[in-house]
Amino acid sequence: MIALLIPVLMPIAVGVLLMVFPPRQRKIMLAVVFAALAISLALAVGVALQPEDALRLTLGTVAEGLTFYLQVDAVGKLFSVLVAFVWLLVGLDAFEYMSHEHDEPRFFGFYLIVEGCWRPCATPATCSPSMCSLN
Repeated sequence: MIALLIPVLMPIAVGVLLMVFPPRQRKIMLAVVFAALAISLALAVGVALQPEDALRLTLGTVAEGLTFYLQVDAVGKLFSVLVAFVWLLVGLDAFEYMSHEHDEPRFFGFYLIVEGCWRPCATPATCSPSMCSLN
């Protein structure tokens, strides 16, 4: 299901774009970062509302018995929504905290990239025995 990749790729893409094409006005940058964080939270909630059997995406098979996939269970749903909510709150706090710094687009760019990178941590299938076993 492609819905598992969008919450991973969207913040990463926005973070890279923010660093490559930094906005000239701080208000525009903050609006883009806030929108990305809010959309990320909405995507996490959207994924959490899906039935668990629909939340599996096979990424590929390296060898027989070694398949990479993303799969979200109930604990992963809770973790994803909770962390996305806290990420949004910390981002809002960082708006004021970073106001005195000179390279805010780089900070917020990496902030969004890291948000996208932690998403697969909410998918317990990445450490399942079926993935890690060698038959």
